[in-house]
Amino acid sequence: MLQRNLILGVFLLMMPVVYFKTRDLELAYYVFSMLLALPLYYFCAENNRRLLAFTAFSFAGFQFFYIAGDFHPEMVLFLLMHAGLLAAFMAYRHEWEKRFEEESLVNKDILREWEVLKHKHQHRLDNLQHLEKQASSLMDLFEIARDFSECLSYASLADALQKKVLPELPFASMDLALFQDAGGNEDGTFHVLSIDENSCRETNRVLSEIERKHIKFVMQEKNVQAGESQWIFPLTIQQERLAYLFVEGAQGSDLAKFEVLAAHLVLQIKKIKLYDTVRSLSIIDDLSKVFVRRHFMTLFMDELRRSQKHGFSLALLMLDIDHFKRYNDELGHLVGDATLRETAAILRSSLRKVDLVGRFGGEEFIMALPETNSAGALDVAERIRSSIARHVFKVYDVSTKVTASIGVAVFPSDYSSEKIAASDLSVLSNDLIGKADQALYRAKEEGRNRVMRYQDL
Repeated sequence: MLQRNLILGVFLLMMPVVYFKTRDLELAYYVFSMLLALPLYYFCAENNRRLLAFTAFSFAGFQFFYIAGDFHPEMVLFLLMHAGLLAAFMAYRHEWEKRFEEESLVNKDILREWEVLKHKHQHRLDNLQHLEKQASSLMDLFEIARDFSECLSYASLADALQKKVLPELPFASMDLALFQDAGGNEDGTFHVLSIDENSCRETNRVLSEIERKHIKFVMQEKNVQAGESQWIFPLTIQQERLAYLFVEGAQGSDLAKFEVLAAHLVLQIKKIKLYDTVRSLSIIDDLSKVFVRRHFMTLFMDELRRSQKHGFSLALLMLDIDHFKRYNDELGHLVGDATLRETAAILRSSLRKVDLVGRFGGEEFIMALPETNSAGALDVAERIRSSIARHVFKVYDVSTKVTASIGVAVFPSDYSSEKIAASDLSVLSNDLIGKADQALYRAKEEGRNRVMRYQDL
C-alpha cells in the first residue's frame, strides 16, 4: 500500500514541481508524459482498478487541458509514441505472464510427477523394509527350527514350541495332533500335544466333530484358513499323513512363517518316528515284543537301587518253557516262534504296567515286580503258570499246549542284613538273578509245570 501511494504521489507532484521550478508548462508536460507510463503500467500489473482509473483520468484531463489550451502537433505525436510505449509494455507483460503460466503449468506437472515418483519410491521402500523384516524373522525362525534337531521326543518338541517358537510367533493356542496308526485314520485316537503360554500337555484323544469338519474343509479348499482365527496345516511327507497342526489366535501377517514352521515340523516328526523305531528295535525283542536282556537289566538295576534306598520289596521271576527244545524240534521253528510270541503276550497281560518283563535268552523270560513281597510274587507266578498251562496255542493248522516252570526270588527277604550291607548293587542284582535261577532249576527237577520260591529251597 505504501509503495502504491508513493508512486501516485510522485506522479501527482512531479508536474507542479517542474512547472514552479521552470515556469515552463510545456516542459512540465513532457516530463509528466514521460513519467506517465510507469504508474499506468504498475497499477495495471497490480490489477488496481481504482488507482489505474484515477491515473488514466488525470492523464486524460491533463492532455485535454494542454492540447486544448496550447495545441502543438508534436504533443500529439509524443502522445501517440507514449501510447505505443505503454502498449508495448502491456504486450510484453502479457507475453511474460503467458510464459510464466506455461512454465508454472510445466512446474506443476513436474511437481505432480515428482510426488507420484516420491509416493512410488516410498511405497517400494516400505515394501523393502517389510521384506527385510520378514526375511529377518524367517532367519530367526530357521535358527529356531534348527534347534528342533535336538528334540528326539514329542515332549521335548512341545517344550521347544512353547519356549522358542511362541515368543517369536505369538499365538493363543496350538495343537499338534499326531496319527497313532500308519493308515492315517482320522476317526482313530490321536496323540495330541497342546501348547499355550502357560502349559504343555500330552493327551490321547479322538478329534471332535468340529475339528474333523474343519479338516475336511481345509483339505477340499486347499486353504489352511479353517475359521476366523484358526489355521490347520496338514503335515504330510511322501503321501504319508503324519499329523495336523491347529493354530489359533495368530497374526495374519505371520502365515508364511507358520508355513515354514509346518515344513520343519514334518521333518522333525518323521525324525522322531524313525528314532522311536530304532530305539524300539534296540530295546524290544522283535519276536516276543518284550524288553531285550540288556535293556531289562538297565531298568532292573534302577528298580533294585530304588528298593534298596527306600526299603521296598522287589520280586524277580525266572520262567522257562518246559521241554521247549523237543517241542521246537518236533513241530518246527515257526511253531516254536509263535509259541514264544503268545507266551510273552500272556506275561504282559498278567503283569501291571509298572512291572518289567524281558526275554532272558531262548525260551527263558525274566520278570521284575516292584514293591511285591514273597506272597504276592507267588500269587502272580501261579497265575502265570496256570494261564500258560490252560492256553491252547494255535499255529497254522497245529493246536498244542505247553507248560512252564517259574523260580521266584525276593529282595530283601531272601538276604541277610549283613549280606545287603556288604554288597554293592551289581553284586546284589547278579545274586538275585542267581537265586531265582536256582529256584527255577529246582522246579524243573521236581517235575516242571510248577512255581518254586528260593526261600523254600
